Amino acid sequence: MIRFQNGDEVRVVGLAACEWQGEFGVVVKTIEREGDNESIRQECAVQFPNARRWFLADHLVRAVRDKSVRFFRSEVLERWKDLSPDDVKLLSGKREELVGFLQLRYGLNRQRAEREADEFLAQVRERIALAAGPDGNQSFNGIRGLKASA
Repeated sequence: MIRFQNGDEVRVVGLAACEWQGEFGVVVKTIEREGDNESIRQECAVQFPNARRWFLADHLVRAVRDKSVRFFRSEVLERWKDLSPDDVKLLSGKREELVGFLQLRYGLNRQRAEREADEFLAQVRERIALAAGPDGNQSFNGIRGLKASA
């Protein structure tokens, strides 16, 4: 059986009818209970950007974020130097997540947070375009978080 620890990034799997299927989150608490035939079942509280839900460990897999999400997080850390990797571990590159994060973290009003996020995303898009070169061949095609809309 897979054992999860606090801080593990996970993705919900095996629950086709569940609204959380395929979503990424971070394990924030675990408990173990006796199951059938004296087996131990692990349950995990998973923190999503806007909610926390409990799942059996059987319905979770360790998530390895793609390069674009890791790049996005590193750019956030570079821009807002007072943040730590733990602060940004729930960001997946979506504009609306970043806006909400800026509002909560820095107490910005919605309009100011949107302006900050849009300026930041424009700078990151520009850096990617420069890295891609004139032919546009790049490994960051399809970065979810670098679209102007959520």
